[in-house]
Amino acid sequence: MTLLCDGPRSALELSSLSRCEVHDLVVLHDPPGEFARARVRAREESKRIWRTLCQNTSRALAAELGAAGRGPRWKRLALLRDAALRLASAWAYRAFGWRTPRWRTLRRVLPREEVRTLEGVLGLPAPAESRLALGSLARALARAKLGPLPPEVRARVRCREWNEAVLLARRHVEREVLPGRVTRGADLPPALVSALARLHGVERDDPSDCSHEARLLSSACRALRVLRWFEPSVATRLDSLQVAVD
Repeated sequence: MTLLCDGPRSALELSSLSRCEVHDLVVLHDPPGEFARARVRAREESKRIWRTLCQNTSRALAAELGAAGRGPRWKRLALLRDAALRLASAWAYRAFGWRTPRWRTLRRVLPREEVRTLEGVLGLPAPAESRLALGSLARALARAKLGPLPPEVRARVRCREWNEAVLLARRHVEREVLPGRVTRGADLPPALVSALARLHGVERDDPSDCSHEARLLSSACRALRVLRWFEPSVATRLDSLQVAVD
């Protein structure tokens, strides 16, 4: 149920309509037909937003998948997993209109088999391992004087939302902690390298490539039929990762 508190005129503006699922509303009273006309405008605006979203997502995916073919394995996995979440979120937006759902939301709405496949790409540790790995990461950051884990990670831990906590902690380290430092594993504090490897589900010295995760991601994309929405370069880059070797 949606309650529009605006006046009749502002409620019919696209900026107001974008705050609710306008196509799913059941109209009880609209004698002038104004809402019906607004719904048509909203549908056209949704198409425009979808086209823009696909263009922007294509650029981000092409960059992530291109960079996922080189560098340390944990860094390549981070890029592949960001791509997996982007593609799953695009499916959810197309199906439900949600633009930025969390992983726990995606787990509820995605087809069950694709959830299992994407879990393989994301490499999420079991709850007990997640708790230990997050503790190791917090201690490693403190010893290296790199600050604490963000409040949102600690909040997820308190709620025992381990998957969300791991994803947020990974993102914090990859986007906030490492960019200002030399990101080759040997130049990072060993304790931080070890904790990061545990969060990614890889061994510290694992020399293997990421083609297995790329194949899983490609399988999920084919089942969800999402690659057809994006530029051909996205599928091409994903194909190249499936056969990449160090």
